[in-house]
Amino acid sequence: MENKIRNAFDEVKADEELKQNTAAFLQKERQKLTQVRRRPYAAACASVFLLVIAGIFSWNLYYTKTAYVDIDVNPSIELSLNRFNRVIDVHAYNEDAEIVLQNVSIRNKTCEEAVEILIDEMDGLGYLEKPGMLTATVQVSDSSGEDLLDSLSSRIRSCLQKCQGKVDQEVYLVDSAAKADSYDQDLTPARYQAIRELQTVDPDATFENCHDSSLGELRLRYRGHAGQGEHEGNSDPAEEEGTCEDSSPSSEEGNYRHRNRGEH
Repeated sequence: MENKIRNAFDEVKADEELKQNTAAFLQKERQKLTQVRRRPYAAACASVFLLVIAGIFSWNLYYTKTAYVDIDVNPSIELSLNRFNRVIDVHAYNEDAEIVLQNVSIRNKTCEEAVEILIDEMDGLGYLEKPGMLTATVQVSDSSGEDLLDSLSSRIRSCLQKCQGKVDQEVYLVDSAAKADSYDQDLTPARYQAIRELQTVDPDATFENCHDSSLGELRLRYRGHAGQGEHEGNSDPAEEEGTCEDSSPSSEEGNYRHRNRGEH
């Protein structure tokens, strides 16, 4: 019986064409199955790629600096803003500014919110307890300068009304060239301009020996030297001022000086 069954199956033979057609059919089916499996993977890769590109674009958009606000009291601070009016970088020009920035968090705040926080901190540390001047300069890379200037002036005015001392304000626009020149000297535009003005009446004044002088001290020195030029011969030589580096603070300069860290 077993031999009969084997002999029967031996007689069942597929011709060569049928074998080839069957192999081709199976190959096509395998390819279709592979393509179906690859489609979700390819779609996932494309989605990830688009997300990465969008993330890079958004990051560049948010962290591109488009405006700068520099504040001078005695602490001198620079705020770098993005196109959304958010603070993305902060720079302390001097040690007083570093003290102010120690306990505040202003990154990603709006410019107006950040300035209000800084003024409150300066007032708490005693920098604004005497009559003086707060100067802020604004430099922008587009046409939004006037709008930022108006909103910033309004916020500063409101904040200063709550301060301990009578502090006036001046807020004005500067162009990119003025900002670049002051940046090269690590100075705010207002202090850079004050040193340049001082150099017109005091040949001994340099950016190096005036670098640590406050804006109030620089303007006081300018008035002193300009007055000496008008009344030369009538002044007491003993009362003449030296360079910025060597001059001793006068009573008016005290309006811009701060009390020591341990006094607040």
